Amino acid sequence: MGRHLERHLELTPRQSEQLRRILADSRREAETLRRDMAPRMREVLDRADSRIREILTAEQLERFEELQRRQRRRADRFFGGPGGRRGRHRPPP
Repeated sequence: MGRHLERHLELTPRQSEQLRRILADSRREAETLRRDMAPRMREVLDRADSRIREILTAEQLERFEELQRRQRRRADRFFGGPGGRRGRHRPPP
């Protein structure tokens, strides 16, 4: 985002440095927020999964679990599970 803004706004070197600091601060704040909210979010998602599992047939449950595995792999790549960008891994539910 920073380079995009620098290029399109034709920022001065001083503005570019200020922008980099602002974005770095924002990334740290967002990471803290994400880390703080992650346990609560996991609880909400786990409850939803449990409720969904209760209404599925055995065949549907098998497909649901496969979809969950695929989604977890994609999330791991995005959020940093094994081989991901950020080096974090959420244990399976």
